[in-house]
Amino acid sequence: MDQNKISELRELIASTQADIAATAETAPSEQDPSDEYARARRSALGRLVARSRSCEELRRDLRSGGYSEEVVEQVVTDFVRIGLLDDLAFARAWIAGRQESKALSSSRLRHELVERGVDSEAIGEALSETDCSEFDLAVELARRGLKVMTGLDRETVIRRLSGRLARRGHSPSIVRSAVLEVMGEVEASGDANIADDE
Repeated sequence: MDQNKISELRELIASTQADIAATAETAPSEQDPSDEYARARRSALGRLVARSRSCEELRRDLRSGGYSEEVVEQVVTDFVRIGLLDDLAFARAWIAGRQESKALSSSRLRHELVERGVDSEAIGEALSETDCSEFDLAVELARRGLKVMTGLDRETVIRRLSGRLARRGHSPSIVRSAVLEVMGEVEASGDANIADDE
């Protein structure tokens, strides 16, 4: 982050802290209702402290809080300018977190980011930077799922693993290849946890 952005961020934090202190000292009936921008800014900062958000998510949150469209846009524009909101960084973090925890396909990740209002250019760039292939993600997810399927027959394991991968948005061809890969590993290792079909 360059020095200008750091100083702007410090000014915003100091200004918000001063607003909070002034508001706390003033009875609700005495607060100036005309300072909608300061209230919206405080609300936005509180939401960003809870978790990162896309620009559109913050817009939706502020609109639902009853702030005018002009104030919403001013807060979002100011936050983008100083680096508190960045859809590309949000998309990168979302993808990394969801791939790590859920091993979701790129199509499922794209859908989730579109729902959060991230533009397609930022989504495309963030997805292009991922270092893990769809197949590798699906194989890892299948391996994780296999751990809880002890004692089941082969066909049941294949059906359940396939469903698990499909629900995470993997294509039928990736699902089939990943399940066959994992089942091949199981058979090669002679794992006794999977019952033979009879």
